[in-house]
Amino acid sequence: MKTLIFLILFTLIVVSTTTDSNCPDDNSGLLKFSNLYSGIKLNNQDINITQEVLLDINPMVEYRTIRIFGENSKLVWKRNIFINLIAESILIYDGGSLIIGSETCRYRTRTYITLTGDSIHTAQDHTINGHHFGQKVIGVSTNGTLELHGDTPPITWTKLNETLFSGYSNSILTLHDYVDWEVATKQIIVSSTDYDEKQTEIFEMLNCPECKKNQVKIKAPPKYMHWGTITRGVDERAEVGLLSRYIVIMSRLGNQCQNSPLVCKFFPMDVFGGHIMIQKGFRNAHIEGIECFRMGQSHVLSRYPIHFHMTGRVDELGGYSKPAYVRHTSIYTSYSRCIVVHGTHGLDVSDNIAYDSIGHCFMMCDGIETMNTFRHNLGLLTKPGLLLPSDRDCEMCSTVTPFDFNGNPTSCSECNAVSTFWITNPNNTIVDNVAGGSAITGFWYVFPDYPVGESEQLGRQLNIRPSLTPVLEFRNNIAHSNLDGFQADMGLKLSLPSVNEPQQYSSMVVQRYKPRSISNDESSEPSISFFTGLTSYKNRWRGGWARSGHLVFNKCVFADNAIGFTFASEGTGPADPTVGQYMYDSLFVGETENFGQAGVHPSFRNRTNPFGENGNMPVRGFEVYDGTVHLENIVFSQFKQDNSPRNISAIGFFRFNDWQTSCKSSLKNIMYINVDQRIHFETSLVDGDKTSTFMDLDGTGFGLPQAIVVRNSNFYQSDHCMEKPNWNGLMCLERTRQIYVYVPSFYRFTNQPSIINYNKQEAGIQVIRDKNDDNLLSLTGIPNNNPRNQFLILIYKNHFYDIHFPHPTPSDLIISGRNWEVAEFVDIGICLIPSNGLDFLSVTKVIGNQQQPIARSNNPKAADESTYYYDRDSGMLYVRFYHQYNREGDAYCGTQGCEELHIHMEGPMVGKITGDCRTIYYPKLNVFSETLNRKFSILGSYKVLHNKTLSSHGKLVMQFTMDNSNKTNEIKIQCVQSTGCIPYIGIKYLELWLNPGKNSSNPLVFMSLYTPTKLLQPVSIQPYLQKDTWSLLRLPFNQLTQSLPTNSIEWIHGIKFNSTTQCSFFIDEISFVYEY
Repeated sequence: MKTLIFLILFTLIVVSTTTDSNCPDDNSGLLKFSNLYSGIKLNNQDINITQEVLLDINPMVEYRTIRIFGENSKLVWKRNIFINLIAESILIYDGGSLIIGSETCRYRTRTYITLTGDSIHTAQDHTINGHHFGQKVIGVSTNGTLELHGDTPPITWTKLNETLFSGYSNSILTLHDYVDWEVATKQIIVSSTDYDEKQTEIFEMLNCPECKKNQVKIKAPPKYMHWGTITRGVDERAEVGLLSRYIVIMSRLGNQCQNSPLVCKFFPMDVFGGHIMIQKGFRNAHIEGIECFRMGQSHVLSRYPIHFHMTGRVDELGGYSKPAYVRHTSIYTSYSRCIVVHGTHGLDVSDNIAYDSIGHCFMMCDGIETMNTFRHNLGLLTKPGLLLPSDRDCEMCSTVTPFDFNGNPTSCSECNAVSTFWITNPNNTIVDNVAGGSAITGFWYVFPDYPVGESEQLGRQLNIRPSLTPVLEFRNNIAHSNLDGFQADMGLKLSLPSVNEPQQYSSMVVQRYKPRSISNDESSEPSISFFTGLTSYKNRWRGGWARSGHLVFNKCVFADNAIGFTFASEGTGPADPTVGQYMYDSLFVGETENFGQAGVHPSFRNRTNPFGENGNMPVRGFEVYDGTVHLENIVFSQFKQDNSPRNISAIGFFRFNDWQTSCKSSLKNIMYINVDQRIHFETSLVDGDKTSTFMDLDGTGFGLPQAIVVRNSNFYQSDHCMEKPNWNGLMCLERTRQIYVYVPSFYRFTNQPSIINYNKQEAGIQVIRDKNDDNLLSLTGIPNNNPRNQFLILIYKNHFYDIHFPHPTPSDLIISGRNWEVAEFVDIGICLIPSNGLDFLSVTKVIGNQQQPIARSNNPKAADESTYYYDRDSGMLYVRFYHQYNREGDAYCGTQGCEELHIHMEGPMVGKITGDCRTIYYPKLNVFSETLNRKFSILGSYKVLHNKTLSSHGKLVMQFTMDNSNKTNEIKIQCVQSTGCIPYIGIKYLELWLNPGKNSSNPLVFMSLYTPTKLLQPVSIQPYLQKDTWSLLRLPFNQLTQSLPTNSIEWIHGIKFNSTTQCSFFIDEISFVYEY
């Protein structure tokens, strides 16, 4: 009551000096409320209004439920008197109307509707005509009318035009626009312009005779700085809004939470607010110029400050000559959302202000909502809520649903998406809005495959497909002070939890957006979705992220974000195969003059900084990730490196990236202003980090037309490359293409299971360029299977590549090309197994349903697109990948589908020999290869066995036996010449093949080199002894000899094996590999 008394004492009754017309309270036929419903006897009683009634007094009692029903029954507010109508609920239906002002006679007297109700356990629950309205509600049901028309100035929110500094004694705000904001009881809000969304502040206006028309004066000095100028071409000026309205809808609350322990854990205050709910069949609903304070219910779905619930079309197409709207309304301290459009189409939501709300604020619920307009709305400080998985933060997520269907802890990825604008169907207009300060995201386009919730059945009947629907309009929106400014990605789960899909219903799930010319037909032509004029600044993580589909962003501005913008597509290829993503005519600014003010986020480098790493997180303007992206007419400005460890670059790459980067991604017509690093490769080194690239079409991107940039590694170094140390990269005049290596679980043509033995090693491949194993690329595979079975390789055209494995070569391999042009090819060698263990080998070209067997050639120089060559001794297969068909647009593959080579092996040693043939191109000093080199002798217990099926290569293999009981625990292979025969210089590797046989034990065996005078550091070979499998032990020679002095002139005398256990093992193909 104290709050109410305060408001009444400061209420200004304003008598209009303008001429109004058709004022509803001028109707002489209205009966006076004072004659019908006044008096203490009606305190805490229900009243029914079934006539035309004028609310001509301030009732001094509190009502339970006020029902307005019956044709032409209405309750009309009288102008120019103070009214505070207090009731638990007001229900309007069957021809009833609640009317405060009109479009031609807006209400100009401060008035209140106060909704009461102490608890969900005691307040009355309401249902009308089959529509459930709940508690503490202004409910509009069938044939009900709600007309709320408070007078407002023409401009209810604008921007600062001068910076407002913290503690500034002369608290006069200079605004961008002329405003006519009256002083009495007027509150204004000034948004945060920093990373901390809680730096938004509310002020009381003061009289200011000295103020100009674009100035207002505030009572308290600001706690935080609020930026007020355009800086570096970026409008980061704080929004300033008028919260006060003449018509106030508010809730009376208790002093503490009176709810379940779960709700009270997160919201210890009373969050049982009122709500306005309009349901299907209403006659008219027009809301403008009202103030909603302490509304919404955090614990119940569908209890929001303003909520159009399952109303269908509310515009002319729905039969409304005056379409419904919500305009010039302020909503603050909301306990559940702001303005919610649920199962509703054609609603106009314009010029509204929302501050300090729980859960998604401006929200479209199910994904069926279309043709709604959200224009010039301001949303500030959006906090996580409990209602839907997407509302919840990670702690709420694990508390509400600790475990998924399978009993595993609920993943936060199902939740953590609360947004100021939550857009579940792209077929809506989003123009000139500001999302300033969400805990997670400002604007989130989420794409359920079909509508969810109460609209799911109807959505499927009508074949509504948000994931295929183009964006109607997204233009000139601003996102700042969020975690992420903008998101266009993900879907909502459409099924109940199950073993295969254990996530919660309506939780966040993977869904790819593929806008189509026919929005419910995936086979129709792709359509472009345009996002124009997005400004995104001071976001702690990303200014924007958008995945999949033909997306075009133009005339956008990104500034002061950790990452300006990221396009994403798909880890292995675009989900929408023929299209890419585009950014045109846009500005990226690393750091503006808006240095911020330390609060929750500390200050480094004399300014606040975005997300994490003690202020040293790398700042990137545009971030390259997966899929094909094109940037044209882009300005990068103010990416200046300082003396700190932080990297800052105009262009960077997604860190710790397991996925592919398209070699067709390009830059054109790029300008740099005060940029130290145009591009930078970070130090993370998972597969996608190693294979990242970008192409400069016209030389404006990196300084050389048609140049590409790649990570600085030996694999990509060539005569056509220039090192760029500051970029950690290479700029090359090479043409890049992509090869995928895939290990299938079965052979396509017989469905027989593949033989896959990882030999206790991690899955992986090793790629060598131009037969030089210094040009090595090691990949561990993309994380879409366990064990990983897809490997994405970025290669240069006109070079030769070998593919090897750190484990036995699988029996089946698929080699596929991406981003190749017609008639292009690459020659590839693949390490299989020697012929003594191979009975059958086939290579087949597959394009869609076409199969073209590749013939075997006995000529090592004859391999082409129609033949392959297999080297029986080394086990190397040589094939040519030849691209037969044209590619269209940004498609990764040709018009007939992705072109593949299928390789299949059968034989007794398949899956038993490590597929590593990397040293076949190097000269070797063979110690044992089918026979012991005459320069060597063996001391110890050994046998040479003639066993083709046991040998790794050829027919002969050595068996060593160690037995401590007979003191034969040591074996030496040493030079016959006493001074040694193995040179210390010029050797690159010691290489030998090991197999413990079928013995399941894992013997502890050590190997070391020795000189005539010294035993060198031993190395355990135990990890290489895997049951019944030939493993390659290849050790760098400098590692084995590191204990020798650098100036040593001694030669190596031999190799020693010793063990503390009784054991037997096989050794084959022992050699020293020379450098050249």
